Amino acid sequence: MTNAEYAEFVKAEGHPAPPEVWDGDAPRAGEEKFPVRNVTFEDAQKFAAWRSKRDGVKYRLPFEEEWEYAARGGDAGRVFPWRGAWAEGRANLSGDAPRAVGSYPEGRTPQGVEDMIGNVWEWTGSTAAMYKGNDRTTLPAADRGKIVVRGGAYPSRPDGDEPINALARRWVPKNLRDPVLGFRLVRVGP
Repeated sequence: MTNAEYAEFVKAEGHPAPPEVWDGDAPRAGEEKFPVRNVTFEDAQKFAAWRSKRDGVKYRLPFEEEWEYAARGGDAGRVFPWRGAWAEGRANLSGDAPRAVGSYPEGRTPQGVEDMIGNVWEWTGSTAAMYKGNDRTTLPAADRGKIVVRGGAYPSRPDGDEPINALARRWVPKNLRDPVLGFRLVRVGP
């Protein structure tokens, strides 16, 4: 979601604007097309409910599996949304700030989905869990109830100890508000 889309929700519902990254109740000038960020899981869910009512169709956060399927362009062998290996100029990684949504057209999936990695981490509708079939590790008690986020963000790197690609995942508390955390929605049904 862009700041401009989220601003419609803030205005219509009187919902609090993202603190620290907006100028009061509006995005900073020139950042209207940037991804909305510094929103909680609940903020994202409330936006989805408002947008569903406004548009007369059902929207929700993607489940982790749906998010990864889209990020891999439907190809389980693909590590990046585009075909091939990491390439500069295809995602906003190792950066100093977010960029407008769609700023990296070479990084689209074959289906045209943009910004699946980089720019901001994205809330999913999935609760933290080990992958199915994992019989070696268990989820620590402190992580139960956390929500999976995917995609990395502009300060993340495509290399190192935690490289960002279509497989990268983390889980965070539902009430986390962070300047590198935003969301996207999926539309349910036709």
